[in-house]
Amino acid sequence: MVFSMLVAISGFVTERYGRFDGNRVIPSLSLPEQLVPSTVDVMASERKNSKLPSSEVEPATALEEFSTAIAALRDESGESHYKAAKMLQRVCENAAEHPDEDKYRRIRCSNPAFVKNLDRFEASRACLTTVGFREETTADGTEQLMLPRERVSRPLLSAVSALLKGELRMLDVQKRWPSALRATLPAVATTLALRPSLLDALTSELAAAHVPTLLEHGDNTQRVTEQLLRGEESAHALVEQLREVRENVTSAAESAPPASASRVRKVHTAEEWCDPLMQPDANPNPNPNLNPDPNPNFNPDPTPTLPLTRYDILMDSPGLVVAYFGAAWCKPCELVKPMFAEMSAQKKFAGVTFVQIDSDELPKVSSECEITQLPTFKFFKDVQEHDLPVVGADILQLESKIEKML
Repeated sequence: MVFSMLVAISGFVTERYGRFDGNRVIPSLSLPEQLVPSTVDVMASERKNSKLPSSEVEPATALEEFSTAIAALRDESGESHYKAAKMLQRVCENAAEHPDEDKYRRIRCSNPAFVKNLDRFEASRACLTTVGFREETTADGTEQLMLPRERVSRPLLSAVSALLKGELRMLDVQKRWPSALRATLPAVATTLALRPSLLDALTSELAAAHVPTLLEHGDNTQRVTEQLLRGEESAHALVEQLREVRENVTSAAESAPPASASRVRKVHTAEEWCDPLMQPDANPNPNPNLNPDPNPNFNPDPTPTLPLTRYDILMDSPGLVVAYFGAAWCKPCELVKPMFAEMSAQKKFAGVTFVQIDSDELPKVSSECEITQLPTFKFFKDVQEHDLPVVGADILQLESKIEKML
């Protein structure tokens, strides 16, 4: 991925973001002609502040060569690219900050960390060569890569270090973003190129543990994607929305009552929720064939006794009954379940009966209650269904609706 930090740090911009293969973003750096003068000016400023002779500073084209080399390393290293780029960035930064100390300009080729993280990739040597490192063998036969002091270009090393820091930062961001939203990251990073703090805040909220569950619910992934692509103002609004959700989830988790405090009653059998009883006979005469009236035209009511469906929990529960329909495999259900339990323990809902029904365990009950999506919350008063249900893990809407019904 081409990184926004380059705009502010080194004067370089990205012509395009490159390709995204689902796991990593492959950057593509370029130096548009109209920006080359500003880039040279940046390096000239570095040259002015450098203690080294100006003739020892590499030209700006060296950064282009490094961009080509790092792209090859990125393709070659694959999933190991983060560690390779991190070591390469540290080498360049140390050399730029300590140009007079040999230990910061020398790499032993037998160094285990160097071999494991960087040197095992052929393209790594090209990256090091472009910034001035050369292969050499010491008198005792030790092979090493050495950056001669006369070849040290602090502007070049600083620019390369900034480039790699930007790449590492975006790789960190990419790892933290939910997989369902990673395709939007290149466009979002471009939009927020000059607002790294906003990108960090957005990443922090999207990295929360509950976000993947929220994205799986309904059309949330599409809605969040659209909001991410609308621009900076929309991204800022999304951060605020996600922060509010996180605070609600955290608050519910911290204040979740122990099992003994929860007043949620779980329904274990269909009979417990719905028990068929015989309707009382409309004719008080125990023997309908006996004519209590001497009228010979008397004809007893031929209507047979009908079953009456009685909701045990509803009949036994005065006031409002809130029934929560969920399932163990439903991630949004698992997210909202502790919040539902916490709600049941609140004093303001002391007169409300809270019921939990597992749709997998009691499919007949779910079918009779016309449950088509999980989680669903239904409301009952005086045995009858009351008001429209709340569909989805919207605990705030649920709480608001219960308050209005009391």
